[in-house]
Amino acid sequence: MDESLAFVSVDISSRPYFMKEINWVNPFLGSKEDSLIPVDLITHFLYSFSINAQITLHVRVLYGQNNHHIAEAIFKALGKALDYASRIDSKRNQRVPSSKGML
Repeated sequence: MDESLAFVSVDISSRPYFMKEINWVNPFLGSKEDSLIPVDLITHFLYSFSINAQITLHVRVLYGQNNHHIAEAIFKALGKALDYASRIDSKRNQRVPSSKGML
């Protein structure tokens, strides 16, 4: 993820919502003509994931100079956020980190 920094916040809530703040460097991810991926597909994936998983998902990229690194930062942050949001918290008597007591 080199020079890119992304923040991802997840709420496993059964209330799907997606918000993004991503400034892609150009409209494609990749460097070879036959392997270009439109960055809109990554945004669409994140939207579809949030709707179908029924989670609230906020993605914010603070900076980045390379689409590959921006995408990598987003997906690494997403993995970490999902791990944290679904982890049992020993400080809360083995309950999930939810004010409603369930995911």
